[in-house]
Amino acid sequence: MKDLETSWSADSATHWEIGGNLSVNKSKADFFPKAVELQKRIGAAGFAIVVNSRALGNASPLKIIMSNSSFERDEYANSAIESLSATLSAHINKSPNPVYWTESGEDANFITSIGPAKPIDAEGAAISGLAFPVHLGGKQSGMAIYFSPSIKITRDMLFDIHRKVFVILRELLKIEMLARTDSVSINVRETECLQYAGNGLTSDEISEMLNLSVHTVNAHLSSATTKLDSVNRIQAIAKAIRLGLIT
Repeated sequence: MKDLETSWSADSATHWEIGGNLSVNKSKADFFPKAVELQKRIGAAGFAIVVNSRALGNASPLKIIMSNSSFERDEYANSAIESLSATLSAHINKSPNPVYWTESGEDANFITSIGPAKPIDAEGAAISGLAFPVHLGGKQSGMAIYFSPSIKITRDMLFDIHRKVFVILRELLKIEMLARTDSVSINVRETECLQYAGNGLTSDEISEMLNLSVHTVNAHLSSATTKLDSVNRIQAIAKAIRLGLIT
């Protein structure tokens, strides 16, 4: 078996930057090689990067935004994500620790237990996996999941990979949110009314600020709420803040 510790040491000086605005003029494809680099470092057969799609306004708990489907057990990986979706989504929301699970069956190869990675129950899983959760504040969260019949990783590698996963997910979430922002077309007046409402002003106060009737202000707020696919003004304000439409 390949000496993964030696591989990690040799590659640890590669150009990974923490901070900066890496997503400027970037697309998802720019981050695929970095995710593959981590896959090779771990010795995994493939990976999937998922986000908690509630942050993007969707109903499904997890959404795959990038994956490497070139490995022979791809169908097992997809099945594992589907079957573990609720468990992984719940973990993302409560803990920053990496988690791992082992495939079922007598011949299962177990991932080496390295703190702070924690085991989770994955009864019936067709392939072992190791997942790195990332929290970016608010409802923005995601996870990089690496699949393999056998994954062995040192403690130093675990921390280093988790740090790099944070970089990848931070940038991919920016790209996802920017794409969603581009699809929302609230006009200037709707944005102004929503901003003032977010600042705590009432419709009467907003009407005075903008020299509009209260009826017109409420119409703008109602239109913005509909465009943002929200059930009320409060939810529309929260979503507009997440999308960067207002502050």
